[in-house]
Amino acid sequence: MSAGPVIAVIPARGGSKGIPRKNLALLGGRPLLVWTVDQALQSTSIDRVIVSTEDDEIAAVALAAGAEVPFRRPAHLAQDITATEPVVEHLLDELAARGEEPGLVMLLQATSPIRLPGTLDRLVAEQAATGADSLVGVVPQAPFLWWRDDPPRADYDVTRRPRR
Repeated sequence: MSAGPVIAVIPARGGSKGIPRKNLALLGGRPLLVWTVDQALQSTSIDRVIVSTEDDEIAAVALAAGAEVPFRRPAHLAQDITATEPVVEHLLDELAARGEEPGLVMLLQATSPIRLPGTLDRLVAEQAATGADSLVGVVPQAPFLWWRDDPPRADYDVTRRPRR
């Protein structure tokens, strides 16, 4: 890992079709997005929490929760069929254009808000201890099952993974 900051990237677009405005939907009295922002902010290992969005209301909620929204995601990266990887690449390109280079990038999905306390700090510690170039936190959930082979492998075609 390089000496740059550890950043948490939280993609949150406004145009969800399955559950309209899902990132702002209330869960336990708080917007879904805020649960993940709070967890990232509570981590002692994360230096910056950045929300990637094209949506003004989501940006306002993210900022009020304490996250950064230094730029908007372009509309072509906020479509139903947009994969997550180009969204993260856009964010990294924007940071690079500003002379900013993270040491570690942690992708956190707002739609998976349940994480045990300390999970994010343990992830950063595991990466530092192993030098792995990437790690993924998973739980058993069909059809997204992973095998503990060496190296771990997905039990589905990762190039054609379902959107839900």
